[in-house]
Amino acid sequence: MRVLFVLNSLAVGGAERHTVDLASDLSRGGADVHLAYLADRHDLRDALAPAVKVRTVGIRRSGPVDLQAVRQLAALRTQVAPDVVVTVNQYPHTFHGWSLHGVVHAPAVVNIQHSMAYPGDNWLKLAIGRRYLGSASAIVYLTAVQRDFWHMRGVRAQREEIIANGIDLERFRPAMPQQRAAMRWRAGVRDDTLLLGCCAGLREEKRHDLVLAAAAQLAVRGVRIHVLFIGDGPQRESLQGLAGQLGLRDRLHITGYVDDVQDWLRACDVVCLASSHEVQPLALMEAQASGLPVVASAVGAVAELIDHGRTGLLFPRGDSTRLADGIQALAAPAARQAIAAQARRHAQAHYDRRQMVERYRDLLGELARQGPRLRSA
Repeated sequence: MRVLFVLNSLAVGGAERHTVDLASDLSRGGADVHLAYLADRHDLRDALAPAVKVRTVGIRRSGPVDLQAVRQLAALRTQVAPDVVVTVNQYPHTFHGWSLHGVVHAPAVVNIQHSMAYPGDNWLKLAIGRRYLGSASAIVYLTAVQRDFWHMRGVRAQREEIIANGIDLERFRPAMPQQRAAMRWRAGVRDDTLLLGCCAGLREEKRHDLVLAAAAQLAVRGVRIHVLFIGDGPQRESLQGLAGQLGLRDRLHITGYVDDVQDWLRACDVVCLASSHEVQPLALMEAQASGLPVVASAVGAVAELIDHGRTGLLFPRGDSTRLADGIQALAAPAARQAIAAQARRHAQAHYDRRQMVERYRDLLGELARQGPRLRSA
């Protein structure tokens, strides 16, 4: 089976990491995997399995359509001759649709949706999105909540599947005492300090400012706390400035982009995610698999990951006080251990990456065996 993935970029992000894992595992399983990304951002390129053939299309203009890049993608698809094309999110799917102009017989196209964002204020983008997504051979959603979101906006395909994200349960597992001690020493955090981790790109929608506001409230309440941001991004300097304003300058550690996320998680006592919107964040799944209690904003399909009070805690979006309350409720080791054990069991039952890859392998293989299909005008 020959598969061509088309995605926006290989920058660090949940959809990109999912694509890298899926493409790599399919390749290791014997598929001939090719990957094309549109924007020349390639942080995750080295994380792909060596057998995956990678090409950048290289969009060069900021206008609505780069025709040269469209033609380049069309030429690449002709050269690769895939049995199935897998597009990741809406824009790469629409972009690939443009590249099919004039093509009579085309391979099956599967769209994987990681988003719950839609250009509702632009009727033209709305119409274009509905047309191209609706023509997919299949759309894969991560959750039922996400599928219903798109249905309400008029997007339906002839075939729809729900395949949840999966993670490497051997890589993300509870820390041994010596592993935890080593990483806390590396972060400069004492044993009697509550280490609050947040694994997400330092971007506005991830609301790291809310995490710092909650930490400042906890410090005032007498909680000895230190904040660990695992990741990097455009808000790094502004967040460092905010930490200084809140009296947390010496209580914040930012790792920058790292490959050893699992090691940094092992240092943490609690992990939080305060995003303004999410679908099925890998960061929460990885924390739960690592045997850590999580506190997260109740947005998107996050409530499907967290059974409040049993496998983690939820708080209302944008409410730093409720976030602080949730973190404080987990300040005692006994409270953390009870939720952490349930979270690990939940991850083992629902987040196994091997099961996710098998679901995709079955779907793509079935569509590949059907051969090219006649495109409607």
